[in-house]
Amino acid sequence: MAYSTLRVVFNDENEAEFMFKFKIFKKEYKIGCSELANVWNLPYSSCLFNGKKPLKDWGSNIKQRANEMFNINRQPKKKVLVNVLTTEMRVLHYLLVYVIMPRSYGHGHIKEEDVITMWAMVNEIKINWTYFIVQHMIRFTKGLSSSGFGYVCLWTKLFNHFKIDVSGEARKGMAPTSVINIRTLHHMGRNLEEQEHEEEDQEPQEEAQAGPSEQPSMRDLMQMIQSLGQNMDNRFQRIEDNQTRMDRRLQRMERHMNIQEGEDEDQE
Repeated sequence: MAYSTLRVVFNDENEAEFMFKFKIFKKEYKIGCSELANVWNLPYSSCLFNGKKPLKDWGSNIKQRANEMFNINRQPKKKVLVNVLTTEMRVLHYLLVYVIMPRSYGHGHIKEEDVITMWAMVNEIKINWTYFIVQHMIRFTKGLSSSGFGYVCLWTKLFNHFKIDVSGEARKGMAPTSVINIRTLHHMGRNLEEQEHEEEDQEPQEEAQAGPSEQPSMRDLMQMIQSLGQNMDNRFQRIEDNQTRMDRRLQRMERHMNIQEGEDEDQE
């Protein structure tokens, strides 16, 4: 219902200024771009990239330069698969197609818009994520997106902001198909043992000064990717501890079996 009634009114003089409108239970709700960014905890300044067309000030041949950066060789009428990317870029692409630009199929294919967005993120270009996501929501309303319903968490934040009660509405459970866990990283080719040795060789970095905690947002994606390694190391350590305990149990069982075999031979 929210997507079917969604309307975005842009300012003719400044496209970054817009009014976000939708209807629920025949009542219209509207919110400005700056307030919307606060509700979603997303930035609304910087460049107005819509995730589709590259900006003119990025220079010429941006598509070619982006493909060369990720070693992507596009051939006519052939799809490019994610296995050509490095492990780190596969994680970034995974977040892109499941969270930032969600779609219901084709997650293993690299589209040109994926490459351009990844190029901007890797080059630390500050993107107006509020504008970016609103543009992608508009694609839902026009039937241009391949995903049935995206940004569920952001819509939930809007409902909570306007205190819209949806407790009596029909709900459908969704399987966590986009969870990034140790199996996902292993499938992408991330070797946790090699990563552990690499981090041991690096000098410890100084701890950042403590500051006020903030809720994670889209602008924290790069930092989240960097922290994946540390989280995986902790999991790998627990797996290694479990393996050590299993080895000890097997050794005790082996000794016990040897003792029993010796007693059987003496009885014979």
